[in-house]
Amino acid sequence: MSTDHKKYQSVLDDHDLFPMLEQATTKEKKLISTVIAEKISSNIESSCTNSMKIGRELQLMGGNSAVNLFRGDGVKYKELAYDAAKKVRAKVKSNDSIETIEWELLTTLVKKAVEKMNEQDKEQFFAELEESTGQAFNWKNVAMDQLFKIGVPGAAGIYLALAEIAIPQILRALGITAAVGFIGGRAAAAAIPVVGWGLAIGSIFQSMAGTAYSVTIPCTAYLGAIRARINANSVAAEIFGDL
Repeated sequence: MSTDHKKYQSVLDDHDLFPMLEQATTKEKKLISTVIAEKISSNIESSCTNSMKIGRELQLMGGNSAVNLFRGDGVKYKELAYDAAKKVRAKVKSNDSIETIEWELLTTLVKKAVEKMNEQDKEQFFAELEESTGQAFNWKNVAMDQLFKIGVPGAAGIYLALAEIAIPQILRALGITAAVGFIGGRAAAAAIPVVGWGLAIGSIFQSMAGTAYSVTIPCTAYLGAIRARINANSVAAEIFGDL
């Protein structure tokens, strides 16, 4: 076994991370690399698209989080995702699926932000979400904690819509403005500062300056969006592949 192969063995063995990175688009990989490269300790450039290098850096960031500070090595993606989800006080268990952990992390961030929005911000947010998903959200009459309990955690359409709206705001709150440009499309317009988002997302990350959570939290949310897209494409191929 080559030295290079040994170096990345933990990434190659990470079945929740490496296969997904291999299926990610160049644009998606560059966004993750841009977020990681913001850390002084990073060993990759923002232009990196090598799945093994991206995966290794992300695992190392997970190993440098507050919970794993003295471990001195990287951790598997599911462990760092669970740690990130617990950091934002998402209701997750260690034996939850990776899809559930990613979904709970993202929706917890969204719920915390919505709770701090004024009525105008909420109207704008849910109008865009309903337009993107074709689903009505009874946000005026349903407790926020129940709003995204839609049956299947991380249902692709809703996950992707939430990610498109929320992730640019998370990146801006962390000062990673260079990464916002990689999102593109409707999300770029959604990235215009909104008072509700700015206060809410900003307050969530106030205690995370200088820690690896400023990488693992947004990356977990974004990787969930990539996973949702890949899963949706797989289902569509199975249904329509022979037509």
